[in-house]
Amino acid sequence: LHRLIRRQRQMCIRDSIISSNEKNVTLEITYFDEGAGSVILQYNAVGGVIAKQQTIASLENTNTWKTAVVQLTDAAFTAPVALTNSDFRITASGSANGEICISKVAAIPTSKY
Repeated sequence: LHRLIRRQRQMCIRDSIISSNEKNVTLEITYFDEGAGSVILQYNAVGGVIAKQQTIASLENTNTWKTAVVQLTDAAFTAPVALTNSDFRITASGSANGEICISKVAAIPTSKY
């Protein structure tokens, strides 16, 4: 099942899967590479950094599915209000106009990756 994300998509991770104390997390995000621009991740980071932004991939208009692997060493998945009570969100920039198709998001403690 594929989901079209318009503007941004908030996501939460159950604490039973990844504790809010776990700061080393690997995210695998499978997206459809269409248009030009960037795939952007925003997440709460340790030290009180709210909505830290990181470009995780460039959109190159290949019209193929790609997977970005992101290793976070400062995650603080505490679902802050600034992230609309979510642990992280994904969006796109550029000619993609904020829209991106995501087929899979996996979050894994880096120690188990």
